[in-house]
Formats: sequence, structure tokens, C-alpha cells
Amino acid sequence: MALNTNENKRLGARGLTWHRLSRAVAAALLVCVAMPVFAQEPAPETPAPAAEVQPVVEAAAPAEQPPATNPAPASPPKVGNAPDIARLEGKLTPVGPDTYILLDSEGNPQPVFNMSIQNFLEAWEKQQGLKQVADQSKQWTIDKASFTGSIQGNQAALHATFDITLHQTGEVEVPLGLSGAVLAKLPDAPARTDGRYLRLNPAEGGYLVTLDGEPGTKRTVELDLVIPLQRDGTRVQLRMLPARATKVKLVLESAGAIQSTAASEGVVLTTRTLDSGSVQIEADCQGGETAISWVERPVTTDSPEATLTSSAKLLITISGRDVETQARLSVQSYGQAFREFRVHLPPGATYQRSAFAPPIASIEEVNAVDNLGGTVLRVRLVAEQSDPVTVDLETKQTVEVNDDISKLTLRGFEVAGAVPQDGEVAVVVDDDWQLRFEPTDGVRLVRRGEVDLTWLAAPPDPKQVKAAFRFARQPWQLPVEVVPRQQQVLATPSYTLTINPGEALLRMEVTYQIEGGRSLPVFFDPSFELEDWTLVRTSTEGIEEAQEFDRPGDPMGIGDMSQHVYGYDSAFAMTRSPRITLELSRVWQPEENEAFQLRLPCPIFDSLELNPSKLVVKSDTSLQITPDLARMSGLSPLPIFDDQDAARGETIGQQFRYRGDYAPLEFAARRQPRPQRVLLNCETDVNIEGDFISVVQDLLLDIRHQPANSIMLATPQGLKNLGVELLPETATDEDPVGNKLEVPDDDETTAVASGTLRERQVQLAHPRLGKFRLRVTYQLPAPAAKSESFVLPLVSVPDVEFGSHRLHLASSLGQALVPATGSSWRMQGAPTAQDGVLTDTLTTTEATPFLPLATAGRTTNGGVVAIERIWVQTWLTDQVSQLRTVFLFKSSAKRLHVELPENAPDGDQIEVVLDGTPILDAVQGDAQIELNLPDDPDFGQHTLSLRYRLPRQLNWNTQVDTERPRLAGDDVRAEVFWQVVAPVEYQPVWHAPTLIEAFQTKWTGNDWRAQNDLDTADLEDWIGVTHGIEPTRGEHAMLYRALGESPLEVSLIRREILVFGVASIAVAASIALWYLPWLRRVPVLLVVLVAVAAVGVAYPQHVGMLSRFGLLGVLCGLLAWLIALMYPRPAVANSTATQTATARPDRSGSHRPSTMLPITGGQASTNAQTIAIEVNEPNG
Repeated sequence: MALNTNENKRLGARGLTWHRLSRAVAAALLVCVAMPVFAQEPAPETPAPAAEVQPVVEAAAPAEQPPATNPAPASPPKVGNAPDIARLEGKLTPVGPDTYILLDSEGNPQPVFNMSIQNFLEAWEKQQGLKQVADQSKQWTIDKASFTGSIQGNQAALHATFDITLHQTGEVEVPLGLSGAVLAKLPDAPARTDGRYLRLNPAEGGYLVTLDGEPGTKRTVELDLVIPLQRDGTRVQLRMLPARATKVKLVLESAGAIQSTAASEGVVLTTRTLDSGSVQIEADCQGGETAISWVERPVTTDSPEATLTSSAKLLITISGRDVETQARLSVQSYGQAFREFRVHLPPGATYQRSAFAPPIASIEEVNAVDNLGGTVLRVRLVAEQSDPVTVDLETKQTVEVNDDISKLTLRGFEVAGAVPQDGEVAVVVDDDWQLRFEPTDGVRLVRRGEVDLTWLAAPPDPKQVKAAFRFARQPWQLPVEVVPRQQQVLATPSYTLTINPGEALLRMEVTYQIEGGRSLPVFFDPSFELEDWTLVRTSTEGIEEAQEFDRPGDPMGIGDMSQHVYGYDSAFAMTRSPRITLELSRVWQPEENEAFQLRLPCPIFDSLELNPSKLVVKSDTSLQITPDLARMSGLSPLPIFDDQDAARGETIGQQFRYRGDYAPLEFAARRQPRPQRVLLNCETDVNIEGDFISVVQDLLLDIRHQPANSIMLATPQGLKNLGVELLPETATDEDPVGNKLEVPDDDETTAVASGTLRERQVQLAHPRLGKFRLRVTYQLPAPAAKSESFVLPLVSVPDVEFGSHRLHLASSLGQALVPATGSSWRMQGAPTAQDGVLTDTLTTTEATPFLPLATAGRTTNGGVVAIERIWVQTWLTDQVSQLRTVFLFKSSAKRLHVELPENAPDGDQIEVVLDGTPILDAVQGDAQIELNLPDDPDFGQHTLSLRYRLPRQLNWNTQVDTERPRLAGDDVRAEVFWQVVAPVEYQPVWHAPTLIEAFQTKWTGNDWRAQNDLDTADLEDWIGVTHGIEPTRGEHAMLYRALGESPLEVSLIRREILVFGVASIAVAASIALWYLPWLRRVPVLLVVLVAVAAVGVAYPQHVGMLSRFGLLGVLCGLLAWLIALMYPRPAVANSTATQTATARPDRSGSHRPSTMLPITGGQASTNAQTIAIEVNEPNG
């Protein structure tokens, strides 16, 4: 069967593709089969061929090699038929995985494949415990740890049970703790290949057990342990270090009697006596360091002796060579009642009898000393006691001093035979001395705030306590050293430099901190190197008996007697933080008119250390300061974060802040005058009454940097009787008359402004700087009664920085006045009416010398109507549209006039509601309605609602033009919202340019709907009417905000047309990309993407909906591509017959034969290249 050339090529390419794919699959399978072979360890009895030997790199080379006796041959000898290595050098390539040789436990080398040195080091560190595995706590959880057992002599025999939950797959090593515990027997371990189950590593806290399983697997580990007990007389202690667990419980049974149980922090103890007579101790905790102690009391049938316990609180005060100790001992018996006990005092301590007169006991010294050489006191009670007894003791001892260092050993007050004996110690050292010590085993250092000092009659300040300890047994001791405290003075300077036009002012405040030395008062003689500054005044805090001096000196010791030094002689500091303040001045030299460099004064004192200083530089408002960092010394800039001076309303100049790190400090800068700056705000009162307009205008001026001698006023041309007064900034209308200023007439002016303005130079009484006001008063003729607009001229100040202008307009013309269209003036709030006078407020932020006004709100009865809000609702259905218009307005008129659109129905078909009440007697005329309003001279607020229906047909593309009713009055300032309610399948595609969308189209409720900023209920609350019906699920509302007289126009289109149009464009674009290759070029695609992005940015509210419609078209285009690939277009078979010349039209339109060289079948191979030659005959 014959095939054409294109079909052969297609089949050949397909066959070639399958042939290449089969070869690739076979190669992949061969590699997968060969990899396990290379990974296996070679058998020792079957050596690999020489050509396949892997090059092996030794793990480590010896440090030194002995010199060889005979030199090695240049190349290894050739054995058998092995190839010459020299010839094969450069031709051998590694085959198989990387191999490393490591020694096993028996010392035999073993190959390890695909293991880097980093992997080996990490494994070795983990084995040696040098590197903990991250997040171990996530690998396992000890749910419960239980210990049960009994006391057997000097040890506790316990059976431990651990309930563990695993959180990972595979092996995990769980630490159990219990360092110091001894295994009674090896636990029953599960069968393991490596024999590992339990191991002991004190560095890791004790025992570690190896478990394996899946996440969630629960394991139980049981151990039999023996823990030694610690004894101190009759006091016995059990210390354990189990691992942390969710719950840890210890049950310990003792055959002997137990009393006075105690435990470490976080342990809850419960003691009970069993029926057998033994005592059971139960402890609940969370693991970690756990200690339980108790006192053993032998059970006898005879009367028990008194067993005492003691708790002590000590205050040790060290002042030079004297050591005073105040102690409070609490002694209690747990057996028979007691009447006396003995107390061993520290060696060298003498009991102070006069310090204590016990009411229930007598204290006397026994003619004996203890083994440490201390005095023994016998405390005899008046009667036998079984309750706790408190005894206060006070001792004193003298310490020998060698080279100003006192060495002594602090000891406690031991009650003979009492077990246990614990307590706390507070040490107070005089300010002239400091304490040095190192805690011992008998005492534990605690925070100073933890000790109780409330038992003292005169407790010291907690800040005076230099050290605090706790002890748990007697005797205890603590060697200490008391050395004199060295005096050190720290100075923290603070500078405030003010740059004025004629001088520089400096305020220097130095705060000292005196540490160490003797007690107060401290000898103190500070001084300062003032350089070329002049001292104005000084003040001190915490310094007495100071004698000032101000003389030349040599503070640096370099022989320079020209330095200016100021200070104090024979002064005493009464506090540890004295303060000295200096106020200095310096007059500018002629060479410092532009650039200057100032050296700041520096504190001088023996053994003085300077803290970093702060410098604040302020400048006068008339100066421009430019710091010169290159010429500064010891200063670095700091940011300024606060503006407290500006917050108080003060006019301040520039500010800079610096940090001074070392002396001397030098500040350098350039200064120059700042240009004058004038700020202006205006407040104007305009009263239109009768035939005149009275204007009172306040010009609030703020002159900065440079004073002003005069003010230029721009006034209307021909304005006469102009009065100007100079008043303070805070002047009011009730203040007395200010200074009247002379105003030149028009013919005396020196400058003429363009138009109808004149510039008049008003001289001030004296140069002014800061804030003040000029009050300008004048009168103008009132406009004609029938004038609909006029311009009110105002006085202004040219060439200043203008802020704002606030104008109060009061009119008794019987009509409202509003700014003309296009003016920068804006109405502020609603107008107020009183006694027939309508008052309004206007504002502007532009410096305009005119106020254009227009009449508004004209009514037939002379009243005023000011419309504040308008809501228009257009409700569309298939056959009918409903128009609802609601006005919120204020009015002083008696009647209301409403103009209806031309297409409005007859009056009886219009619903009229005024202030929530239907109006049935409205006077209706030709396209208008007249309503009566209640008499309200106070300009009351009202709502008017009009609703009627009109026939309308909704088409595939509907243009909605709504013409609303008009309420006679001022609606320039009214806020207008237009709500269009339509079936949900209609979407907006265009609206009038003056309308602003207040909604977004989103996918809601299984459909595309408009989501509005305000729904129907919100709009009804906004305008103040009762709630009506809401749109159904088959409808959606589109909200627009209108400006002024904006036309209410919108175009709606059915969604089917929108979907078809957008999807068609996407399909056409997809097919064009397939058939037009030039569209797939990067520049073309980039232009298309930019165009699509621009459309999305221009219409962001419709991006979501249109993108989904376009995605539908893209999917259709992809389907067309898939169909084209599955069903390719059949190729046209080449004819084997000889092709004759065919005639085709030339450019002139005539037909002429076209000669093509025919290629007959069988004469050329289909694999060979063919050439078609066209021969054109010449024209003629």
C-alpha cells in the first residue's frame, strides 16, 4: 500500500520516538538491577577482575614515614596478562558508588558505601552523647512513673514502673534519670539483635532505655532499684532524680515510727499509719530533683524523751571590727514535754544579757565551752512546754583587722540535740565596708528579698542587706572577708546650648554618683574647666559648707596657667547623688559671625570617671544653624523623637542632640539669618441687613524669624472708611479697643495690584515678632433685592503663607446664600435661623480676595428650604418600574413646592408621605405638588417621600434613565444616593461619568450579585424613613453616589450576552495562538498581558466576574486544540502524473500559463530532497 511522503515522515517520527523510548526504559531497568549488585559486599573468595577494581582512599595516612632503604620502582611490575597501568593512566574512570573503609569492632576493615565524612561525624557525636537530637521531647512521652517500696536499713528498695508513649517510627532512646540508684537485678529485656536495651550514662542523667515501635505505641519499663539513704542523726533523707513525667508517684513504707516529714519544692506529701503499725509515705510530683526527709522515732513502751527541732532566723550586722547578731530561735518537741535546752553560741560571741528579758524563760551561761570554743547557754523555761517556744538572743563579738581586711567565720546558734535545725541568715554591712565570700556546702545563697525581716523590732532597709543564706543543718560556717570600700565618683554632664544672634548661652548640669568610701557626709571638692565662658549663676543640691573659687589654674597639670577654673573648696556631699548647675554665656567675636567653634566646660575631680554626656543645641528662630561635624570633637549625633515644645504651641527654632563620649567636647557650626516668614489665617463676620453689608475681618498673623515693621493690605478699589486695629492674639469681641493704625488712602498707595485691588502699607507701632491680629472693619452696599448673585470683596495680605479662612454669613434677605459654582468656598454644616436671620458658615483654604455668592432656596412665601440628603430608588421588573424619591431637608417656609418629571403619572397615583404621615390633601397641578408645612420658625427638619410606578420593558440591553422629582430649595449641598434594583441576571456595563459606584460584583449565594456599601435598610436609616421591602434572592441592588445635578443613567445587559461576548473573545484568542505563530512571540504576549492587566486595574470591581467568563472561553479554546491534535487534517496525496502548466492571473489581471517542472512517480525517492521550479514567461 502506497503512502505519501508526509504520512511516511509522520509514521517514521512516531516509530523513532517509540524506539528511543524503549531504549531509555531498558537502560533505566539495567541501572536499577545493577545498583544492588554494586552495593553488595564482594565475597572474599571471589576477587574482582583487575579492570573493575575500585580506587580505595585510606582514611588516614601516618604522620611520618621512615626513609626507604631502596628507592621504589618507577612503575609496579606487570603480573600475568594484567594491562600496563602507565598505559591506562587517564583512561580509567570510577565505577559504582563512593566507598570508604572503616574498622569494625574486631578491627577488620569494612567497606562503607555512599557515606560522607559529615554523616560519619554526626553518627559518632550522637553515639558519644556530644550532640543531642533536636526535639527529643517530640520522640517520646513518659506518661507515668511509679515507685513503690520500703525502707530496709540504710537503703530504700524500690520497684519502678515507667509508662512510655512513642511518637516516631523506629528506635528511640528514652532517658529515665535515677542517677545514683543501683539496679537490684537486670530487667527482662525484649529480644534484640544488638543486645542493647538499658545502659547507664551519668553524664546524661542516669539510665537510658532503648525502645522501638510505631507512633502511638505504649511501652512499660520495670526496674528494681536500691537507693542509699542519707542520715543526719535521726533525720533521714531520700534523694531521687527521676526523669520528668506527666505524673510521678512514690509510695514508701517504713516499719519504724516517722515524724516531721518534709519534702523539696513541688512535692506533695501524704503520711498515714497502716493497720500493721508501719507508716506509709506517699509523694506526688513531676520528676526532676526530688528530696524527702523525715525523723525516725523509735517506738518504745516507756515514756518517750523529748525530741527537739529548731528553726532560726539571724540578722548579722558587720560594722568595721564589730559583729552584732540578732537571733530568733523556735524550738519544738515531738515527744514528751520539755523544760530546758542548751544553745551553743559561735566562738568569740558574747551574750548580751540586757538585750533580752524573757517572760517565760531564764538564760544563763554554763561553765563550759563546746568543742569549737563557743559559749554554751542554758535556757530554762518557767514550766514544761509541748508547744513551740520562741527565744530571742543577741550577741556581739570583735574581729581582728590585718591590713584593713577583717577575716571572720560566720556561724549559727546550735540547739543541742535538736534535729533538724534549719533557718535563714541576713547579713548587713556598713556602707564603709564591702563583703567578700564564697558559699560552702553548709549554706545556700538566696535572693536578698527572700529572707524574713519582719520579726525584728527595727528591721533594716532591704537595700542594706548585702547577702542572704539558708542552712539545713548544724553546725554550719561561712568564711568571709570585710574590706574597706573604695570611694569612686561618677559624673554625668548634661548641656543645653542656645545660639542667639548676639551671644551663646550654656546651661551645664552635672549629676554625681559617689560610690564607696566612708559614710555620709563625704568630703567633696569638684571643679570645672570653663575655658572662655563667663559664669552667670550657679546652684547646688546635696552640697554643704562649699566655698567657691573662680581663678586661673592648671587642671591638666601641663603648666598652662591661662585656663579658667571654677570650683568648690572644703565641700561636703550630704547625699550620694549631689548635683551642680552652672549657667554660662559667651559673646560672639567678630571672626565668629558665620562659622564658630565652642569648647564645652568639663568637670574636674580626683578619681573622677565621666559617663557619656548629652548635648542639646537650640537656636533662636531668627537663625539658621548648619552643624559642621568635621570640626566637632567628642560628639556624635542623636535622633530627636519628641516635640514637646511644639506641642505646647511655642514657636521654636532648630534643635540638635548629641552624645559626648570623651573630653574635651567641641561643637562647631555655621549660622546665618533666616528669611522672614509670615503665616496668615482669617476669621470674618459678614452681616447683610437692609441696604448695607457690615464686614468685620480678623487677620491672624504669625511673624517668624525676622520682625515686621509694616503689613501690606490688599483692599478693594474705592473702599473708604477702612478701620484697622492692632490686637493681641487671644483678643475677643468683648475686649477693649486695641491700637488703631493709620491706613493710607488709595491715592497714597505705593503699589497697585491688578484688577480692582489696591495695596496699602499699614505701619505698625513698633517691630512685631510672633502672633497678633489685625481687625479690619468696613461697609459695602447691599445687593438689589432681585439679584440672584453678587461678589463680596474681602481684605487680604499678599505674599504670605495662607492657612484657612472661616466666614460667618448672616442674612436677613429672606433667602439662602450659597457659594457660586466653581468657587473654592465650601459650606460648613447646616444653616441656622433665628428671628428671621439665616446664618451660615463658609470656609476656604485658598487665599482669595473675593466671595462669590448666589441665592438659593427661594420660595413663594419667602421661606427657606435647605435640602441635606436625597435617596432615589429605581426598582425594575420585566414590565414595570417603581421610582421612590426621599428628601431630608430643613425649612422655615409654610408651603412646599415639588416639581414632577414629565413622565410622572397623575396625582392620585403618587404616594406622598411627609414625616411618616401619608398626605391625602396635597394640591396637585400641572406636573407639580404643593404641600403645607407646620409653622416652624426654628428651621425644623422634615422628610418627604414620593413613590409612583411607570411602565417599562426590560430587554437584552436596557438603558435606564431616571428623572427624579425636584424639591424647590437649596440642594447644592445635598448628598444623593441612587439605588437601582434589577433581576440578578442583569449586570451594569456603563453609567454616567458623574456617578460613583458604591458596590462590587461578587460571587454570593450561588450567583453574581452586587455587594453594596449600604443596603436598603441602611439607606432608610440614613435618611430617616420607616423600613420597607427588601430585594429578593432573585434580585440585586446597585448603589451609586451622585454629585450635585448628576444625570441618573445606567446601562444594563443580560448576563448571557456578557458571558458569550467575553468567552468568544477568549476562544478567538486561544485559536489565534494555535494558528498564528507570531502571536506566541514574547513581545506580543507581553503586550497582551499588559493590556489585560490595564483593563483589570481600570475596572477592578468586575475583574472576578469577567475573569471567570474568560476562563470558560479559554477552556473551550483548549478543547479545540485537543480536538485538532486528536483528529489531524488529512494531507493531500502527491500526484504521480505529470502536471501540466496551469494558467493563473498575473498582476495585470490576465491569465498566462505557469511552467512547473513535473516530477513523475518512481523517478525520485521519497527520502530525497525535491525542488519545484517555476518558470515565468516574460511580459510581452
